[in-house]
Amino acid sequence: MTQDTPKPPALREHLAEIVTGAIRGGGMDVVNAILAQPNAAELVAALHPEELHRLVHELGKQDSVDILRCASVEQVQGMLDLDDWVAGSFSPDRLQEMLGIAAAAGDDVVERLFEAMDDETIGLFLLKRCKVLQRTFEPEQEEQLQEQGEYFLTPDGAFFVLLPFKDRNYAAVRFFVEHLYGYDKEEAISLLKTLVYEEADVLEEEALRFRNARVGTMGFPSGDEVQRIFKYLNPVKAREKVRSTIGRFRKYPAQERSLLPALVGLEHQEAPFLQKALGRLSDDADRATFAEALVTLSNAVYAHATSGDLAAMARYPDALRRSLSLFNLGLEYITDGNAETAGALLTRIWPKTLFRIGHSATVLLREHARKLMGVSGAEHGFFLFDPPLDEVIRGAVREVPQYFEGIADESKTTWRDFRSLSEFTRTKAVLKQAEEVAKFCLAVLRADPAKLAETVPEPLRPAVTHTTLMATALLNGLLGREDLLAPIPVKEVASVSQVVLVAGAGGTRQVNPRLVEAMNRFNSTAENQFAAALIELSLKKLQDAFERLPSGADPDPRFLAGAVLVKP
Repeated sequence: MTQDTPKPPALREHLAEIVTGAIRGGGMDVVNAILAQPNAAELVAALHPEELHRLVHELGKQDSVDILRCASVEQVQGMLDLDDWVAGSFSPDRLQEMLGIAAAAGDDVVERLFEAMDDETIGLFLLKRCKVLQRTFEPEQEEQLQEQGEYFLTPDGAFFVLLPFKDRNYAAVRFFVEHLYGYDKEEAISLLKTLVYEEADVLEEEALRFRNARVGTMGFPSGDEVQRIFKYLNPVKAREKVRSTIGRFRKYPAQERSLLPALVGLEHQEAPFLQKALGRLSDDADRATFAEALVTLSNAVYAHATSGDLAAMARYPDALRRSLSLFNLGLEYITDGNAETAGALLTRIWPKTLFRIGHSATVLLREHARKLMGVSGAEHGFFLFDPPLDEVIRGAVREVPQYFEGIADESKTTWRDFRSLSEFTRTKAVLKQAEEVAKFCLAVLRADPAKLAETVPEPLRPAVTHTTLMATALLNGLLGREDLLAPIPVKEVASVSQVVLVAGAGGTRQVNPRLVEAMNRFNSTAENQFAAALIELSLKKLQDAFERLPSGADPDPRFLAGAVLVKP
């Protein structure tokens, strides 16, 4: 295991200037700017392992040969630790890919690769790719191997390395073993002797323990720590506690200045309130401390989103947006949108605490939305809630709830992470509205999703919403039916339309004034206003449908499907 080596401050400052100036153009611009410097090798070596990892993934590993030629053993080890493990399992494919890139970069880089690997990692790669047998020099041994697969002898002739017939990894394994001997013959022999009897599962557990310790020093939390970050924290009580103890908060300790905040584009993220709070920080050191802590938080969100696959860097920008979104929400929530107070808190409350508060607030939305999904009728092919209620619920019900942009802009049909407390509040209000819709339809109209599904033809079900049910109930009420949600026979729809719509000025048709008057009287009582709004929507839906219906014509059920339940 290599020891962390201090990075010269002057080099780091120069490096920070280069990265900041080139980052807008992307990873390739950053690398070109570094390699253009006369002391390029020193500058690359001054990158922290996780920073080099980020740059390499911005470029693509195959295009990173030049920068890897300048990488130190510590940096190569960091690349292996971050790339070669998926959810606690070692990936020989990932190491083999890195071996190919190192071979393209030259023998020096291959040697550095072997120096960076623990014995456990080397052994694990071989055990997952092949079988190692000590040579007995008996003719029968080789005869038996010829029947089992393809094999080769190690350079000293002391071991057989056996792979399945026509194994695509044969050449890579042979290259690996030969260069292992070239790097340190004595160590290679000693290691192969142990692999003859070693179990891959035992070795993997040991290798993972070493790897996790190193990854932790790079700012990537363990699986248990990630789970703690996403653990529910009562947001109301947390807000009260923060407010009552805010005067006793002290700054949390600063870390060494990192380039990662610049590399991940922290300053370009959309978190309006957070940007205001950051504007209250006049001390560059405070800003750097906060940014470093927030990147560590983003690493945790990234590990959660990728199930521990830290090489899936294409998903890092989404993880960063999510961490900033929930952090921003938590910060705005506990300060009631006071940017001055928020600025004072940024370096005094660990970002993971504010993240947990923001996340926990959205958990309340999620649980609310899950209950609504149970009565929405979606499992029967229709939806109780009109747009955008249904889309808001679909976003809020996700593991990490999301905001439906169609709430504020009808032209948008997408979901994204929350960017402000106002978006959270608006979503909460819409879910409350949906809850009231559900109560009215279930309690007053006695809507039974399963029963409705039996009476509505399957192709027409997606058009069934709460306004459809209310319109049907209104028509059935005019007909004097006891079952308010019984589908209206097509032959009766035209005659009922004469009751709903009457002649208006200039030959037009309008909603019967007596229905409007009755609704206005109903709406005068405060507790009835919500139901009256539903009736108004339903009357509008009926009016739109019947105005398109030729007088006296028998409508096609599909024509009225969005306005009223009908049956042939």
